[in-house]
Amino acid sequence: MSLYEFLVIAHIAGAFLMVAAAGITTAAAVMSGRAQTPGELIAWLSLQRASELFVNTPGALIAIVFGSWLVSEAGYEFSEAWISAAYTLWLVAMAVDHGWFLPFVRRHRARVLELQAAGSNDIREIQASLGSPLAMAIGLALNLSFVVFLVLMVLRPGA
Repeated sequence: MSLYEFLVIAHIAGAFLMVAAAGITTAAAVMSGRAQTPGELIAWLSLQRASELFVNTPGALIAIVFGSWLVSEAGYEFSEAWISAAYTLWLVAMAVDHGWFLPFVRRHRARVLELQAAGSNDIREIQASLGSPLAMAIGLALNLSFVVFLVLMVLRPGA
């Protein structure tokens, strides 16, 4: 196996981890809305957090490291439009994930724990916040970013 082939495989493996995390997180978000008890909701929120921290983040780092190495190895220029767009999208997606989504999940999980400690089982308000238009739009945007990544990597517009 050549270095180029190894880099392609590693880059794609990182991307697969990111897509897998998106699937897990999205499914757990849907199930959060269907949770019947605080314990169930805590479990689904914990799964979302774990998926993002332990699957998506390593996948994103693998994809960016091996993708960058691949750019150099394949003779592309980092200034090419499709590469610059991919880096920009990667930075924005990671900033939204770690700067908004993960704190959002952490805050809601803490609220459920507070309710549970107070002896309340009423999680409807928290579920309504989790399913807010802003939360749904951000989740959709993060998932759609994978489609844009795919277009950039396969079609290489401007290359």
